[in-house]
Amino acid sequence: MQAKSGDIVTNLHHSSVQFDEPIPLILLQNADGRHSIDDLFELLRESFARREFGLMNEDNSVLEMGDKVDEILTIALENCLKQFVIYALLE
Repeated sequence: MQAKSGDIVTNLHHSSVQFDEPIPLILLQNADGRHSIDDLFELLRESFARREFGLMNEDNSVLEMGDKVDEILTIALENCLKQFVIYALLE
């Protein structure tokens, strides 16, 4: 719920964690135990398609849907979930 209203959330140790990027916030808003990993991936794809966030190539050009986007979003999802565990944001 906190991720829906801002970029600072409280973890299980009652400490604040701030995210400056949209992908972790999108995932946190939906990491409620009702969404599978596949659901979370689809949410990221849909958010990207709606241009809620952008992705860049190594040459700083903007990625379009299909340009390695699925691969990058898969890695981003895995990394965010690992971060959420480290930051004590998931039980």
